[in-house]
Amino acid sequence: MMTTTKPLVMGVLMGLMMLWMVHGQINGETSLSGIAVITFVGVHILFAAAIIGAGLFVTRLSPAARQWLHNLHRPSLRHLGIMLLGAPLSACSVHIWIHGLI
Repeated sequence: MMTTTKPLVMGVLMGLMMLWMVHGQINGETSLSGIAVITFVGVHILFAAAIIGAGLFVTRLSPAARQWLHNLHRPSLRHLGIMLLGAPLSACSVHIWIHGLI
């Protein structure tokens, strides 16, 4: 149960955050949304660079750290799929609810 619930909740929160940022950008309501989008993309780029760097470090330079990295959380394709399914479902549901279509 936990393996399905956690990525779904993460996806739901991600969808709501993206809805908030995109809504602010489209409507020009706040300059904060532009900063939020840049921060969101920037953090993801830094996170990807850190993961790639850690992988290269472990495989090339530190065989002793392989076991430590092996024990870390490594999401499967199923985990990613559930998370990405939760994001648009929550964003669409909240968007329709806010605009009074439900």
